[in-house]
This record gives sequence, C-alpha cells and structure tokens, in this order.
Amino acid sequence: MSRFARRLQQAAVGTPPSQGGGGTIIHGDQITPSNTGYMAYFDSGLGRNLVLSDLAVVGGTHWISDFVPPGDTLTKQHFTGNILIDINNVTFVGCLFDNEVTNSVNGTLATNWVLNYCTVDTTTAGNETLSYQNYTATRCKLIGCSDGVKANGGNTTLTECYIRTKAQSAQDHNDGVQNVGGAGPVNVIRCNIDPTPVNGAQFGLGGNSALFLADGEVGLHTIYDNLLIGGGYTLAMYDTGTFDVQGNKFVRGSYSFSTHSMAGPGSGPQNVTWGTVRPNTFSDNGQVIPL
Repeated sequence: MSRFARRLQQAAVGTPPSQGGGGTIIHGDQITPSNTGYMAYFDSGLGRNLVLSDLAVVGGTHWISDFVPPGDTLTKQHFTGNILIDINNVTFVGCLFDNEVTNSVNGTLATNWVLNYCTVDTTTAGNETLSYQNYTATRCKLIGCSDGVKANGGNTTLTECYIRTKAQSAQDHNDGVQNVGGAGPVNVIRCNIDPTPVNGAQFGLGGNSALFLADGEVGLHTIYDNLLIGGGYTLAMYDTGTFDVQGNKFVRGSYSFSTHSMAGPGSGPQNVTWGTVRPNTFSDNGQVIPL
C-alpha cells in the first residue's frame, strides 16, 4: 500500500457519525435532490451538512482494496476516477463519485457493499451509476448513466434514493432501476425514480421504465411507497419474478402507454400482490390504480 493510500485509510476509516440528515421520510414523493446525496449528510463532528470542500479528492482508477480491508468504512471522499468494488462488506458514507461504481472485478462480484448519503453524478454518461447486485444504497443521489442502477437480484436494496438517467446516444433507452435476468431479492423503498434522460429528449429514445424487471429474472421484488414517473410503462413486471407492490404513487400522464405492464412465459401474468396493504395511486389526487 502506498503512503498516500495509508494516509487516506487512516483519515477515512472509522465509525461514521450516527446522524444522517434530511428529515424523516414516509414516502418517495418527499425525496428530492436536496435531501439525498453527500450534501444532505449531517456530520456531527462539523455540526453541519457536508459541502464539496469537506471531501478528500481521490484521483485515478482504484480497486477499493487499495484503501481499506473488508468490513471497513470510507467517509467524505470525492472519487474523481474509476472505483471498482473488489472486497466484501465495505461501506461508503458521504462520498461523491464522478464515475459509475461497479462490484464486477475480473468476473467476481463483491457482496454486501453499502452506500449511505452518497452521490454518483457522472461527468460522462456511463452504463449504470451502480451495478450489479448485492448492495444497499440509502439516501443516495444517483444521476448520470444510461440506466439509473442495475439491481440484478442478489439481495439488493434501494431506500429513499433519488434516481435519474443520462442518455449516451440517440439510440439509447433508459431505465431507472433495471433487473435483467437477475436472481434473488430486490427491494425498492421510498425512492423517487424517473427514467427520462436529464440531458434532454434529443438524446436517446427517452425513458423506458422507472422500474424494468425482465428477461428471466427470478426472486421477490418488494416495491413500496415510491414516486414513479415516466417511461413507456412506468413499472414493467415481466417473466418469472414475484412482485409485492404497495403504496406507490404514479405521476399521471408522465408515461407513454400506462402506469404498469405485466407479461411473461405462457399466459402470464406473474405472481403479483398489488396494493393489498396500501393502494397504488395516482400522485395528483390519490385515485386508486387497479391491477
């Protein structure tokens, strides 16, 4: 390990402050850019929310094991280069990433990595802000890639995140959260998701789905209390997965075709529990949306 890496490790590893910031959230319609990401993180040591100048700049391409061992935490870092998650159980708190973050390293997927109050806002549009599976993101602002996040099963949880996309080309289509062929649980809870590219309609074909779960994926998809916007079908539930969909608000007229779609092998639809605990509604007037 280089002397620079050791200094970074000594400065960054440790128990993060217990406070987060941004107030209590009961639904994804409360999630905004201002209460997600590193600037929403209240640092109890500083007595205020973080600003850009509080972050230590880390350049270049790195495996995260260059800095910490499995099980440790990195706080208040600005990663201007490419970061590859190659170890299990690593946590990021109050960090900014200028490029997409992946746990696929030489064909191996690291597990149980965590991002709390982090921002991924790419300078150049990539494939997914986060990929591929077996991670947890809470109060994160995720912007700037063709798909907001790849959540291919493996016990992946997104909670209270603000998710947007950025098209790469005129041929691009965009999903907020995409699971294609994944296996295992995916939980999307109290998020604000819109797949419409933030870099303008002239780039790409527009949003495909806020949540696109398809191509032979299996496992339970828990979709609770989100604000879902845009797409052709805002929520696409395809193939062989199992879906528990409760308390979501769909923005009326933001989609090209409908709020949701189901299709699958044979006759379809799949195993869907729809609004039995909390109804799924339109966001403007609370009108219940039937399955």
